[in-house]
Amino acid sequence: TGLHSAPTFLNLHTNMLLKQAGAKQIGEGSNHPFPLSYAEREQAGTRSGFVISFVMVLALSIIPSFTAAFVVQEKRDEVKQQLYVSGVNYYAYWLGNYAYDGLFYLFPALTVLVLLVAYDLEGLVNPEVLPVTFLALLFFGLASTGFAYILANLFSSPTTAQMATFCMNGMLGGVFVLVSLTLNFEPATRRINFALSWVYRVCPAYCLG
Repeated sequence: TGLHSAPTFLNLHTNMLLKQAGAKQIGEGSNHPFPLSYAEREQAGTRSGFVISFVMVLALSIIPSFTAAFVVQEKRDEVKQQLYVSGVNYYAYWLGNYAYDGLFYLFPALTVLVLLVAYDLEGLVNPEVLPVTFLALLFFGLASTGFAYILANLFSSPTTAQMATFCMNGMLGGVFVLVSLTLNFEPATRRINFALSWVYRVCPAYCLG
């Protein structure tokens, strides 16, 4: 509304002066701002893209946090030990969990993709970029599941593991994305950002964002 406040005020002020002068005519204001420049469009696209990716990262990072909590709960209740004693192979246990968690992740990932297409977010769903977006969502699920398994070994409480995994994966990934965008704006810090990007990639959420 800030773009329209100045001409609206001027139009109202002019009409009041005409009314006080006894004139029967009234003025009509119109506002035709200049089109956005290339730099302004780039900045607007960057801001909107960051907000979309940040929300998407936070939403999808909830899933691996439940995965970590379930693994810790099985370890605390000694379910995993009972399976090992019953003859379940070590690799079969983890591959079975990984396959189940990966299939479970597909449903929210496909829902996110459908929503992106429904809202016609051109930067993410145009025909050239749509396969890349789908692969990014798919690989994020696979990477974040493995990341959750690693973090689950550090905790003995399912609730603590769930919150820590969400913070380490989702919130920290969003912070890394924000830091990377900020450093990339200035030419003097782009080399530093390039070097730090290898550290950021440890967090799967950064790769998705």
